[in-house]
Amino acid sequence: MKDDEEKEPVHGYAPPPGVDAKTWAEVEKHRIDAQKARDEKLIDTVKEVAEEILGYVKSYYSEKTLRITRWLSLIAVLIVISTTILTFYGRISGEAFAFIIGSIIAYVFVILARIHMGASPGAG
Repeated sequence: MKDDEEKEPVHGYAPPPGVDAKTWAEVEKHRIDAQKARDEKLIDTVKEVAEEILGYVKSYYSEKTLRITRWLSLIAVLIVISTTILTFYGRISGEAFAFIIGSIIAYVFVILARIHMGASPGAG
């Protein structure tokens, strides 16, 4: 038993007793090649899953952006129509009408910029 305890432990890079260095180098080369193949397969699998998830995320946000844009467009059109009617009948002044129209146009530009940059219109 004492002889076993005195032996040096076998490390992953040192050839085990009774195996020559050339054979051990071949074994290590095959082990490394097998590990590379497993790693490449794992990376390919992760890429496929990530691309699939990215497709779902893109479709979700494009549908969400379209819905938000439709509602905001409807609200803006209703505001323009109502302020136009009120201005025509003299209930609000022309300056107030110009202010409201200018605000809506600025808001539309901000929404378009956010959509163009890929952000959701409702984000921050």
